[in-house]
Amino acid sequence: MSKPEMKGRVSPTYQSVLQELYGLGKFGIKLGLHNVFSLLKSLDDPHHTFPSIHLAGSNGKGSTAACLAAVLQAAGFRVGLYTSPHLVDFRERIRVDGKLISPGGVVRLWKQVRPRVRELRATYFEAVTAMAFEHFRARKVDVAVVEVGLGGRLDATNVLLPDVVVITNISREHTQWLGTRLDKIAREKAGIVKEGIPVVCAETRKTPLGVIRRICLRQKAPLRLVDEELSWQVQKVSLGGTDLLVKFEGKDCGQFHLSLAGRHQVRNGMTALLAVQVMRNIGWQISFEAVHTGFNLVHWPGRLQVVRESPLVLLDVAHNPAGSKALSLALRELLPDRKIRFVFGVREDKERGFMIRHLSPLAEEFYLTQAQWKGAEDPQELAREAKSAGVQCQVHLRVKEAVVAALDRAGPRDVVCVTGSHFVVGEAMEVLGVRA
Repeated sequence: MSKPEMKGRVSPTYQSVLQELYGLGKFGIKLGLHNVFSLLKSLDDPHHTFPSIHLAGSNGKGSTAACLAAVLQAAGFRVGLYTSPHLVDFRERIRVDGKLISPGGVVRLWKQVRPRVRELRATYFEAVTAMAFEHFRARKVDVAVVEVGLGGRLDATNVLLPDVVVITNISREHTQWLGTRLDKIAREKAGIVKEGIPVVCAETRKTPLGVIRRICLRQKAPLRLVDEELSWQVQKVSLGGTDLLVKFEGKDCGQFHLSLAGRHQVRNGMTALLAVQVMRNIGWQISFEAVHTGFNLVHWPGRLQVVRESPLVLLDVAHNPAGSKALSLALRELLPDRKIRFVFGVREDKERGFMIRHLSPLAEEFYLTQAQWKGAEDPQELAREAKSAGVQCQVHLRVKEAVVAALDRAGPRDVVCVTGSHFVVGEAMEVLGVRA
């Protein structure tokens, strides 16, 4: 089933294109670069016409990409941003200077790639990646910030020859494709490292970092580690963001305000800052004023996003155990002594037990549900995990029902947090009338 798409706000032509694109899902996930190279060749290789920053990682790459795009835009560049998945509207995946691609733009691009897509039996993500790169060429972007879809080495985005590679962190996810061992997952993520291209990395653990070091050494790619080159002191945290003092190589950089809430977002911001410093070193004109402005203005929906005040309603796409742990720590700090009603649903390939156990100490009640998307976990299975954690729960087969039930039970000073998969958060956004 396809994801809802802002019904009534777009043309039937656009809707029919979306149905064709989603229909490519029947070809599943095919890791490999042959199809996307063929698609791009049929478009005269648009990915060779703009510089890029390429990001991989298990958590935080979307937020890091958003920070980079905001800083580069503040520095005066025309910036393409390609991310996945979307929350509400397909067009969120392809942006220029923060503006979503138009419905008409999607239609035009699909007409361009459709014959070759059909011939190759290309997948949804392969087709959309080619469309995004063609859009960036047509809009004459100065730079594109591109997030890996799945893994890295065999991801469709890995046709790029970027100016900088960014690896945020490594954790267990997509194990049916990437494997269950951290070293193997790290090899896949670090597969985007190219010969001689500088790499910025936020990972700190010995096993995955060791893999990344070896790959960078083999590729003669300079490796820059966030924790070795930057240090920071958090001064104030709130749902409105974080104030911090930053040092680069021991020298004061001054005070920054990062508008993304949660201490885990600080590391994402610092990863973006080090990537900016690497870009400065290779000739990009990016002032610290632009960094300040970008950090202050960056907006990335579905990340500890406040959408209502009474009761307080938060949206957060904590889609794997590392994400749910970061969310739990952030809620403890930002909303101490508050019990929270969690609307929760995940994909069936996620380690749901760990995620529920991270959140359960904060939970007044779970409202367990599933997005209308292939591969969503049965909420009855989630209920078994919640009950084993000793937390009261309800089961709802639709996200809308779960959100309504949580809001009905919440008092004006209570907290409702919708979390889990992007698809659950996206459907909740539609219920709540929130645009991404």
